[in-house]
Amino acid sequence: MIHPSYRDSTPHECLLTRFCREQSVLMFDAHGGLHPPNAKPSSLYVDSWHPSAEGHRRLADDLASFMIEHELVPEGKRSEPATAN
Repeated sequence: MIHPSYRDSTPHECLLTRFCREQSVLMFDAHGGLHPPNAKPSSLYVDSWHPSAEGHRRLADDLASFMIEHELVPEGKRSEPATAN
């Protein structure tokens, strides 16, 4: 399950987070990748809801790391997340 994040979001609990916790469903929280301490959220969104290309790259890298950490990717299919140049 992916807990979405928007430009003006703050970390929070909601029906989705409670459901995942109560049902032991893995949940990837998109907030950290789209609201890093060293970037303005407005630089990672094209509007209030949609991530920019850089926002999508961050989400993809974080999701790949999450999937590897939780062993959701077979060993032979793993690769390092992309890095910005």
